[in-house]
Amino acid sequence: MDITYLIGIFLFAAITLLIIKGCSRLGGDK
Repeated sequence: MDITYLIGIFLFAAITLLIIKGCSRLGGDK
């Protein structure tokens, strides 16, 4: 596989987790 592709997925997942954690700290959607 292309390393750039894997890095892109890793960064996307990391950012998504940071957003989820941030929302959780604010109380989340629920």
